[in-house]
Amino acid sequence: MNKIKKRRFFAANLVCIVLFSLIISTISVLNSESRNTKADGLSVADSLLLKVIKNDFIRCISNGHILKMSPVENSNEYTENDIFYVDASSYGEDGLIAKVPYKYGTGNTLDDANLSCKQVFEGFGTTGGSNKNIFQTYSMLGGKQRPPYKTLGIQDSIQDKNKFLEILGYRAEATVNSNAPCLQVVYNVSSNMVSSERKTNKICVNFDEKDKKITEKNIIDLGGTDSEYFTLKFSSDTNKIQLMLSGPKTSNCNVTPTMIVSTGKLNDLINKKNASEIFGVLKTELDNKGVNFLNQEQSSGSDPYNIGRQATCPGKTLKESLGVDSVNFKDLSITSLGNQSDAESTNISDIQIKKYTYPTSTPNINYTKLMQYYVPSYVDGEITHLEKAYYWYYLLKDVFKGISVDKTLEKTCVDDKSLAGDYYLQYYGNSGEDSSDNTKTQYCILDKTILLHRNDEKIMKNAPGNGLVMSISSVNEMKYMSAEEVLNLLNGINLTSICSEDSSFPLCKATPLDCQKDPNNADCKDINGANATENEDDKQNSEQAVCMQNAGSLGWIVCPMIYGLRDAANGIFKNTVTPLLRVHDSIVEALAGNSESSTMYQAWSFFRNIGNILFVLAMLFVIFSQITGFGIDNYGIKKILPKLIVTAIIVNFSYIICGALVDLSNIAGDGIKNIFESVATNLSGNTTPSFADNVAGSVIDIVAFIGTGAAVAGSVATVAGAVTSGSLLAIIVPVLAFVGSAVIAGLFAMLMLGLRQALIVIMIAISPVAFVLYAIPNTSGIFKKWLQLFKTLLILYPVFCFMSGGGFLASNLIIKGTNEFYMKLIAGLISIAPFFMVPSMTKSAMKGFDGAVAGLSNLQSRVNRTGDTINRRVMNSDTMKSQAENAQLGKYRRLVERYKDTDTSKLGQWRKRQVIAAYNALTKSTHQDAVLDAAKSQYRFDTDPVNKENARVSAMREVDEKNKQQIMSGYADRNMSAGEALVQLDTAQRDYKYSDHSEQENHDHDVELAALQSHLLSTKDGQKMYNSYLSGKEIDTGVVDENDNKVTIKAGATSDRAKAVLARDYVNHHSDLKDKYQISFAQMRNIQGAGPVEKMKTEVSTANSLATNRQSGVNSFAESIDLKDIDKLGNKDAEELVQANLSGSCAQNTTAAVNAIVQQAESDPSKAGTYTPEVKRLIRRYSSNHTDLDNLSSRSFIVRDASGNVQQTIRLEQNNNNNNNQSS
Repeated sequence: MNKIKKRRFFAANLVCIVLFSLIISTISVLNSESRNTKADGLSVADSLLLKVIKNDFIRCISNGHILKMSPVENSNEYTENDIFYVDASSYGEDGLIAKVPYKYGTGNTLDDANLSCKQVFEGFGTTGGSNKNIFQTYSMLGGKQRPPYKTLGIQDSIQDKNKFLEILGYRAEATVNSNAPCLQVVYNVSSNMVSSERKTNKICVNFDEKDKKITEKNIIDLGGTDSEYFTLKFSSDTNKIQLMLSGPKTSNCNVTPTMIVSTGKLNDLINKKNASEIFGVLKTELDNKGVNFLNQEQSSGSDPYNIGRQATCPGKTLKESLGVDSVNFKDLSITSLGNQSDAESTNISDIQIKKYTYPTSTPNINYTKLMQYYVPSYVDGEITHLEKAYYWYYLLKDVFKGISVDKTLEKTCVDDKSLAGDYYLQYYGNSGEDSSDNTKTQYCILDKTILLHRNDEKIMKNAPGNGLVMSISSVNEMKYMSAEEVLNLLNGINLTSICSEDSSFPLCKATPLDCQKDPNNADCKDINGANATENEDDKQNSEQAVCMQNAGSLGWIVCPMIYGLRDAANGIFKNTVTPLLRVHDSIVEALAGNSESSTMYQAWSFFRNIGNILFVLAMLFVIFSQITGFGIDNYGIKKILPKLIVTAIIVNFSYIICGALVDLSNIAGDGIKNIFESVATNLSGNTTPSFADNVAGSVIDIVAFIGTGAAVAGSVATVAGAVTSGSLLAIIVPVLAFVGSAVIAGLFAMLMLGLRQALIVIMIAISPVAFVLYAIPNTSGIFKKWLQLFKTLLILYPVFCFMSGGGFLASNLIIKGTNEFYMKLIAGLISIAPFFMVPSMTKSAMKGFDGAVAGLSNLQSRVNRTGDTINRRVMNSDTMKSQAENAQLGKYRRLVERYKDTDTSKLGQWRKRQVIAAYNALTKSTHQDAVLDAAKSQYRFDTDPVNKENARVSAMREVDEKNKQQIMSGYADRNMSAGEALVQLDTAQRDYKYSDHSEQENHDHDVELAALQSHLLSTKDGQKMYNSYLSGKEIDTGVVDENDNKVTIKAGATSDRAKAVLARDYVNHHSDLKDKYQISFAQMRNIQGAGPVEKMKTEVSTANSLATNRQSGVNSFAESIDLKDIDKLGNKDAEELVQANLSGSCAQNTTAAVNAIVQQAESDPSKAGTYTPEVKRLIRRYSSNHTDLDNLSSRSFIVRDASGNVQQTIRLEQNNNNNNNQSS
């Protein structure tokens, strides 16, 4: 007996230990979910939105002048009109001052991104309805949506009202009197023989000797009530503090607060010396009612069913409202305001109704506290580059939908920004180089069409033009921008710095180079865009072209059908059936994530708990049998107890066990398949095709075989007979039916395999119960069925891999061993055969679920019968037979080839008509070929990099010229004088630093320089002034400064880039000045520079001015001057040439030109009178004999005929020897 007791004691202890461990394990697992916590904060979008709103607050108050700053007599009663100029346009007009990001950030879905100042303070629209155009950011971020001023139906706390005024810069005049009396009613509540003390709210009367009367401003409600049904309240109508009783609303009575007792009028008590005198009336009335009155007093209300009549209804007593046994009045607590607890005294001033005044003449607002009043989680700070970068990326991606990659280029990303053109997007990531440091900024070329595709679309309501949205500039200014402008801003950020700060920024995660390697990368969807399948389409089109070339007359309809069916079958087999044969990745991932975040683990945990409960019940039954001897005998206990203990452990590890079995199934299947494929790949011979290419290649061979056979036959009658008899279709349509049946088989295999995946999940989830049933007597059969089904479900993939791998190997052995068509067809059938066996294999694996399997089988049979019916109709249709007419073009070629050297006059009429039709058809085809060649030539020209760059530069010039004209129009509207334009032009060259600005800003500056020059040259005075400026002279501009001093100017410091911009504009757009100011024109032509202006030096130097090149202009003009130039020469240019010290070729060429003038004048002395004195001085200075044209004309006369033609010139010459005059 002692041994038996010891065994029972040992067994009981063992059971208790196991049970305790199971309970602890279960509790720890169930509680693991609560360990994962995460702090909430503002998103990048919300942070940017709130900072922009803060700037809107500043502009509304500082620029809009909407704050009245008038005194507020009662902080509990002020309204919107007391604080703001509500009638001012700056307050109520939408978009005049305030602008926010476009549909960006929580609660901001405005379709115009514009707000009035009123809406900035109060919000716009309502949430929860169908209205999608709202601004409810504050409330949706957990804050207050509106200011606390008095609004119909809304009552804010005194504390919020005071706080809002103080944030706006108001200061309170009221003070707190520490001796002010405070009142609170104390009562006892009894429930279930337990008594507790409770209190009403505490009310204080804050007044001093200066007050003439007591109003609501003198009342401070400190709160602290234990029940909302029993409170103290000040009535401004009666000027009394009242003790109010109310109760919960009932179905037949709308309860309202009812007065029980009250103080006397407080105005009569101002001169009372202490609190007891002030509240004595109230205490006396309460004492007279006795301690039990709260059990009897009832509130009252109105009857909701007697609308329109004076109908009252009784409410409940306080005892009934509180649901207690009794309520008894205890005492009246009277204290002074200065004698409160810390919790009460800290907020006394905040909850006091006060009078506020504005202490300054200008607004003095704490904008950070204002933002935190609306959104307590707001964190102040400047708008960061990261916040702007996220918003610009959002605009480019989600609004403009312009992110793409130009896949027409061989290299879509470059390291050198100058090689990326105008439309690129910078990424930070892998450059694709084989080096240790290959992470750098990449400049990836965008598809211009995609980038600018919304330029002609009205994107944003009330925008000033198409293609514009509200954005934020680099200097934090809200303005309308186009996609191109947003792109420039995004490209202007320091991406390396951004990525080091936030690696999750989209441009830091994946580059187009990464996406070429892994197109399925989740970060590549923005990059791939609409072009994601372009390469696959091109490949398929190329394959179809080969098919149609080999297939003959029926290729145009057969080939697209073949490839369409092939791609459908391949997609189902490769992307759906094969992955489903493995245990799906989602199941494997769920098994790997054994935590409460996994739904599968949650399901398994539920059945694990059930298994543990079954185990506990079984263990309790064993203990019961051991103790009582009833049930299981000792032998049975000895036999079952070890199994139960082992099972208890296995149950809690069944999740891991099932996961190991799943991994084993996938690893075994992949290993078997890889072995076969490795052997097949290493076979010598032709390149090993994929499974899909095996089947599709066989089908194409069929079509090619048909087309080739028809061509070899060489007989039109034979081909026509074959088409008419249906022999061609008899071969092609079965092939198409075969491929179509592959698609159907794949679809139903997918359904069957989907059911298999669901069963695997169920098997894993219920595994704890299955293992427990193994240990419980008479239930092990259920466990065996579970194990058999789970085993067959898992073993399906290794078996399939064995069959498909073996078929793949056999197929390649046949293909590489022979070129016979029929053997290739057999190889294709062997390769695809395992897939047709998937449904039957899956059915075998799912025995026990015969109903579901039978249903799918019936559905597949119906679909197959429908396919057979369609096949028969296609075979017998006249439409398919008529497709053979496409062979006519081949027939025409053969006909022309046959009769090209034949005397057609000997042909019969019907043959002549055939030959004529053949020539006409072939001529049309030849014409189409010529058009195609022309299109190819045009394409080569358009895609040539040089021509593309020229087109880009030309387009940019047109845009720049248009912008320049707009700027000049503005100058004209301002009536800018030539002197002002010259001063601004000189300043713009000298003071602007290209290195401090972005390339877009520099480009805009170049356009402004050209506009100033063009405006200057638009008047004669401006032309003269600019000519003097270019020559280096000091000029009186006619402009006076702020001290009324005249402004004189001469050409000053500039940069090579600015000189080139002005010179190119002068030469290209002011050729009308070429004759009048020839030296200036030559000077500007010399300083145009070579290459893009963006590549030129931008350093400003005092030694580098427009005038420094004047002498080179004089020399260039002198080297090329001729007789025509002198005829058109301006006086200023003539004077400058006279004063110039020309030498060498410049002097020789000028002498030759003026000698020609002298010779002409000698022939026609009247010509001398057509030259100005300045030109005559030039001729006298540089002519060989220093000829004076004035003397020449006075000593000559001309003899003309009746028509005015010169017949003879008589010149009197001075003889050097004897000074005799001669006539000639």
